[in-house]
Amino acid sequence: MTDAPAGWIIIGTATIWVGNGVRALIVSRRAAATPCRRKRAQKWQWLALAALQVVLGVWFITGPSAHPAVEWWLVAGFGALAAWMLITDVSPWLWSRLRRNSSHASS
Repeated sequence: MTDAPAGWIIIGTATIWVGNGVRALIVSRRAAATPCRRKRAQKWQWLALAALQVVLGVWFITGPSAHPAVEWWLVAGFGALAAWMLITDVSPWLWSRLRRNSSHASS
């Protein structure tokens, strides 16, 4: 049994992320260098999320039981994306905390 309506909704939401990612890429080409690593990564994260959602939507439309191995690839993809997002969001805060503590210790 397929979940075609759910698949089409997922693919439809992927267009939002594609729009955000492409718009951010166009703006970043026209603007000066983005100062923050998080801002640079965010546009690529939106495009990666859109790609994963398209694959998820197609998987729902064709029927998950027809391609059971795709489930593990989707879990790995979404897990990698979540880790990437966490690293780009937390690392600036972590580095600032480490720098503050190391400068405090040397005083």
